[in-house]
Amino acid sequence: MIPTEALGRHEGRRTLHRRRIQGGVSSHPQSASAAGPALASSPPQEKRRYPRFKCEGNVELKTDGSTIRTWATFTDISTAGCYIEMMTTFPVGTKMELQLGMLGFLVNGAAIVRATYPFLGMGIEFTNLSQNAREQLDAMIASLAAGRLLSVPPATKKVALPAISEPMAVIDALEQFFETQPSLSTEEFVRLVTASQKRKP
Repeated sequence: MIPTEALGRHEGRRTLHRRRIQGGVSSHPQSASAAGPALASSPPQEKRRYPRFKCEGNVELKTDGSTIRTWATFTDISTAGCYIEMMTTFPVGTKMELQLGMLGFLVNGAAIVRATYPFLGMGIEFTNLSQNAREQLDAMIASLAAGRLLSVPPATKKVALPAISEPMAVIDALEQFFETQPSLSTEEFVRLVTASQKRKP
């Protein structure tokens, strides 16, 4: 017979996993029991300010004061932060240096843990990115946005995007759009990208 205590722990992990899948990393911060009261101090309005994109990239990180480097996978990202899947998570408020790699882009910078889900992963916020790192991040997200919204069945009409020379303009336009709209069609995305690239600096 499985001990009651072990069953409780197992059920707790399943509950966390369901909430993580249903609501995303920041939809139910209270479900991360290890985070405790520290999570409540994060302003709720910060949670979904930026559009987030599902992905799969590599991350190398090192917490402040440590020489040990850890490798993991990040599975969604925005211009403000990302979600890292890993079994051994760090407490809320932990500061770290990291390098994100995906689609040929590399983003180096500093971050802080904002939400933690033991045995599942943690949500982090970028706190210090150089201009080059910010440009790499913007280009990475613009590439994700184009790939996600233009993944259409072969039988549908082929969609052509303009050359993206100003990825930050695309990100700004996406953020402004999602402030008032819940979804974005392929046609709207093409119009948005085209308009953003025509704007004068």
